[in-house]
Amino acid sequence: MWGGFSTEVQKFRASLFAAPADEPTMQVQRRCVVAFNDYGADGVPGPVRPASRHVHPESGPGAVR
Repeated sequence: MWGGFSTEVQKFRASLFAAPADEPTMQVQRRCVVAFNDYGADGVPGPVRPASRHVHPESGPGAVR
């Protein structure tokens, strides 16, 4: 998944610059970010959970590690 990160960033940047001048900025950003984060059906092995959502077992209620 991370092997080609630099290439993906270059594609992301190119997609931002290739946007039509009359397309609203937020629409361009949303479209490009969604495309950048699309790994396809086989791109992400197993369930992926953001690390910021994991609660440390020794922390109090609501603590995040």
